[in-house]
Amino acid sequence: MTGKNSATPIPKPSVAIVGGGICGIVCAIALAQGEIPIQADLFESAPKFGEAGAGISLGHNAVQLLRSLGLLPALQKYLGSLNTADQPIIYTSGTDGHEPLYNYPVPDGNETIGMYRPAFIEALAPLVDKDHIHFLKRLVSVDPLEGGKHILRFADGTTHEADVVIGADGIRSVCRDFVTGSAKHVAFSNYVAYRALVKADDLQDCGMKSDLREAMFLFDGDHRRRTHVVTYPIDDKKTINVVALNTDHNVPVGSVDVEGLWVQPASRKELLDLFTGYGPDIIKLLERVFEPSKWYMHMVAPPIKCYSRQRMVIVGDAAHAMLPFLGAGGGQGIEDVYFLSKLLTHPKTNRNSVEDILALFNQYRVPRANSIAQRTIFVGNACQGYGREDRSLKECLTGQFEDIWYYDIDKDIEKALSSLPETRTHRSRESCSIQ
Repeated sequence: MTGKNSATPIPKPSVAIVGGGICGIVCAIALAQGEIPIQADLFESAPKFGEAGAGISLGHNAVQLLRSLGLLPALQKYLGSLNTADQPIIYTSGTDGHEPLYNYPVPDGNETIGMYRPAFIEALAPLVDKDHIHFLKRLVSVDPLEGGKHILRFADGTTHEADVVIGADGIRSVCRDFVTGSAKHVAFSNYVAYRALVKADDLQDCGMKSDLREAMFLFDGDHRRRTHVVTYPIDDKKTINVVALNTDHNVPVGSVDVEGLWVQPASRKELLDLFTGYGPDIIKLLERVFEPSKWYMHMVAPPIKCYSRQRMVIVGDAAHAMLPFLGAGGGQGIEDVYFLSKLLTHPKTNRNSVEDILALFNQYRVPRANSIAQRTIFVGNACQGYGREDRSLKECLTGQFEDIWYYDIDKDIEKALSSLPETRTHRSRESCSIQ
């Protein structure tokens, strides 16, 4: 029998995830396998899961979290094997004889993933409970309700209520508009990235000096035109992911609005014209690309000082979309959802402690992710010879990766949980709403 003084346990919060990309899917899986599992409802605007056809590079930090979540076996069916570093990141001249500039040392055992984004989604999507996946749900607005819940309103006229809303809806986030009060926090970075793929076999007999299968390469560019090329192997080294970039540093970030689609088809000729006069390896590489596309790269700017409002929280690109020059954007999104899921599924967490959880999430995640986002701007500029002053490329890059790769997120989670109040019987107050 239940004693007179016993109380009905306060239930776990219900969770809705907006966005079925990499962050949204990993978040749903992490919540479902938490210490006290939460089965979140996942809402995706498209008729099925999918990502734009480009590669994703995940560093050692993200690989360790995917391992902790038990997701590597599913990924390795598509990946083949992890890239275990035995070579540095290679920075070389993009012109003339491709003279070496700097080899960034990578410690033994450093694991990375280079993978085709659609394959990443295809590998993990089956691990999400299909009864909690809702397709063709384009979010229109979010409104708070009395008692702490939020109501999501979709374009098809349907609604959904949840105690916590996790916005994983990317760079064009509707959830971010709610969190920031509709303030503009997205800017065109002035970088245009041409993304494409090359079959590694097509490069075998063309006389290239650089073996692009064995390491990540950055080809330094023409500093007058502000261009450079980044490559890394994906698909178990069968494919080379190519990102060719150009920018105009004389235009203030955010001063130009991109009209039309942010991702557009491109042609091989367009790429070759842009890189006329580059060294032979670059020309041979670009002559063999397939499926090129042109990305007008946007980022969250100015940085958001708080990733939550009331009981909505944004993660990944919705919170801190960044430039690709440290290969850190995807990893920061995975860190976000790992951290959040560990706190939400902890035994001390209940429906009344959501605000406590989001306050801790902001305390630990905002400084780290925003700092890395700002560093990507510096590194991108340095790779094009801009903003270096009298420093060499080596001086600009030294020490940029280590605290990203070897961050001890579990230590921060432990500290956060130690400061979490014991089971709350009344709702806590929101502690962060300044943008």
